[in-house]
Amino acid sequence: MMKRISISKLTPVLSLVVLLIVFQICTKGLMLTPLNLGMLMDQTVVLMVAVSGTIFVATLGSVDLSVGVVLAFSAVVGDCAYQATESTALLILVAILVGLGFGLLNGFLVGKCKLKSFMCTLAEAIGVRGVVNY
Repeated sequence: MMKRISISKLTPVLSLVVLLIVFQICTKGLMLTPLNLGMLMDQTVVLMVAVSGTIFVATLGSVDLSVGVVLAFSAVVGDCAYQATESTALLILVAILVGLGFGLLNGFLVGKCKLKSFMCTLAEAIGVRGVVNY
């Protein structure tokens, strides 16, 4: 027995295909070149990693507004560690530990202290943004 697929489930995929066709036509065939696709993939990897953690927060019915700021702060601290030691392994380890620390802090404040995730992560985003800008 075949299942019927509703058009609403296909809408995102069909929209992507239509957009790719339109951009391919508008750029006169330059959109889907290997070089351009490689650059697009390079630019989206960081975003995909950041969003993958946000999926878990969203499935719990919460929201995390500090993802971008924590990513920026992790990069800054990781770069400071790299500048001091010239060690790529230390850079990666420090960046992951900083992100993990902020995640644990948010988890503690929301889970144990029963603060609203919206307010908690908004306050964190505002505070950490100031440190990153400094």
